[in-house]
Amino acid sequence: MEQWKYFRLVTGASRLPSDGVVHALRLHYGAIAADFRQAAFDEFKESLPPKLRPGALKVFANSEAQTPLELDTNMNEYGVKLNDPLIVQVPKVWYQLTDATTAASLTVASAPLTEDDTVDVLLNTVKERFNDSHLAGVDISDLVVFDDNNMEYLVDESQIGPRGKTKKTALIVRVPQRVITSAVPVGETTSIKVIREKKNESALQELERYREQGKLIRDNCKDYCNRILDKIDEYYKNDENDESLPFICV
Repeated sequence: MEQWKYFRLVTGASRLPSDGVVHALRLHYGAIAADFRQAAFDEFKESLPPKLRPGALKVFANSEAQTPLELDTNMNEYGVKLNDPLIVQVPKVWYQLTDATTAASLTVASAPLTEDDTVDVLLNTVKERFNDSHLAGVDISDLVVFDDNNMEYLVDESQIGPRGKTKKTALIVRVPQRVITSAVPVGETTSIKVIREKKNESALQELERYREQGKLIRDNCKDYCNRILDKIDEYYKNDENDESLPFICV
């Protein structure tokens, strides 16, 4: 004997419906919450975040329930009404990358992590996602995580817990400034050119300093410069208004 089980799939602590639809699946009579969770995971596996495991999902009796059902809960009486569906919650933790020197925000993003996941799991996820952009050239050991509420430093082994449930309470991941290095053969020496602002420099000297700094960036950061130019080209190609687009070159 089987039962229809009605449920909504929601993301994060806000429990906002991911698609606003009440879904249904057949479950054998006498099934427990663990069975339903696995069935829901199998049903939506293709649309769920990659690497998400079934155990990361939480099942709630309805939208009013504050605590998830125990895994051995008999499901016969739950999710039987279309207007009172079960809630299947997909985990989400918000975090914000910030510049360690200026504290400026680099980006805000989220990851499908649970309260039981640790800070080092978060850091590995963040590094993998932004390795080719914000974290290019940054070693994962140099990233530091803080609780946004009280700026408490979180050690790698500590659990994420109830932190980062919303954008406003996103965890802070401090990113050090990238250091550009080049391989130098053993026994050889190299020098680093530093261009500093001169005291009481004229407008012409200031422009010359910018030119020299720009040349250093061009010579040492060719990949980044090319990405910037490609992005500018992309914006201009997508500009339907045929208007000038402002860009600031630093």
